[in-house]
Amino acid sequence: ESRQEVHKETHNAFEPRKSSPDVLASYAQQAQDERISKELFRRATTSQYRMETERYAFSKIIGRGGMGVVLRGYDKLLSRDVAVKFLNTELNENEEARKIFLTEARLMAKLAHPNLVAVYDVGSIEDKVMMVVELIEGNDLYHMLKESPEGLDQKLMLKVGIQLTEVVHYLHEQGM
Repeated sequence: ESRQEVHKETHNAFEPRKSSPDVLASYAQQAQDERISKELFRRATTSQYRMETERYAFSKIIGRGGMGVVLRGYDKLLSRDVAVKFLNTELNENEEARKIFLTEARLMAKLAHPNLVAVYDVGSIEDKVMMVVELIEGNDLYHMLKESPEGLDQKLMLKVGIQLTEVVHYLHEQGM
């Protein structure tokens, strides 16, 4: 293939698909709204009411993003803390977004690397798809940067950069 063909193919991979303009076009709005089902959010954040299923108990929101919310959970069957990712309401109602979410879960479940979370389970609660993953304790990079307006320590930046490089290399080796 010529460079132009490769460039066009790579560029097109990041363009919104004509069949799903509302999935990608709504990311900016979703990042601002940081929504999940109002009921699920209420249950997860109300201290006297904790959402629970036969297998999982959820205690609090630990992260938000353009696609949804991540709750801290507990896997009662395997007696371990987990993180549970839910799509926000708009994406959860979009069949293509649900397929992308489940494809991500299947791909991640096949991977094993120290810099990637392990996927333990996928499923749904009240018709909301979820992905259960390894819980990693500690600050994320966003909060570390927010807490250090003068910038991160150079040694830490180098360590993070090396870890990112290693995981990207691993993903390339796996054909992703």
